[in-house]
Amino acid sequence: MFSWGTLVLLMPLSGFFYPVDSLPPALAAIAQVIPLTHVFEAVRVGLADQTVAWAQLAIAAAGTLALLGLAAWFLDRQLRRFRAEGWITRFT
Repeated sequence: MFSWGTLVLLMPLSGFFYPVDSLPPALAAIAQVIPLTHVFEAVRVGLADQTVAWAQLAIAAAGTLALLGLAAWFLDRQLRRFRAEGWITRFT
């Protein structure tokens, strides 16, 4: 359920259905943080101009790496916490 619910929120914010410019300003600001938004914008530019939007793809790659680092940090932090508090050994 979580993955489908995430898609319902992610698709409109990432510009999947329509350009991000058509979103209200508050949602457009949130959409700019999502790397997938820049990928869809690069595709939209590629289809319109027959060019590759390398700048948009670079922003998407940088955002993806940043989110990957954040996810790795969070996973490491939670695993250390679980071990310190005995959650892993207590329930296995």
